[in-house]
Amino acid sequence: MAIVQEWDKTFPKSDKVSHRKVTFHNRCGITLAADMYTPLNAEGRLPAIAMCGPFGAVNETRSAVMVMHGDKAHSFYFGKDAYENMTRDSKYADNKELPVIEGAVHTDLYDGGDRSAIPFDKPADFYNRYMGK
Repeated sequence: MAIVQEWDKTFPKSDKVSHRKVTFHNRCGITLAADMYTPLNAEGRLPAIAMCGPFGAVNETRSAVMVMHGDKAHSFYFGKDAYENMTRDSKYADNKELPVIEGAVHTDLYDGGDRSAIPFDKPADFYNRYMGK
């Protein structure tokens, strides 16, 4: 799979985060591509917000997953659906959470937006609980 690292989003790139394209293989052997955003100059282990791929991959995720979403995001339905699919009839549902950030749009959760919308304590507490310090 050929991917480009150039910025290809419809919203402006933030100067508060680093962005790169990544690929991974799902359980069916299909290569999936994703965008990874990290705080600028971040080092070490960090909390993560993850969305998983199609073909049933999301409901078999055993790892701790937090799907944080703004309730004003155009893709909010997708986050809710992913969370429901991940937890429905799953023996791995206890380490999944869906914090909803009131008033936040999609891009507010990349860099906080003008109103510092990211509740950094939520992912930090979540990942300290499930990944240790």
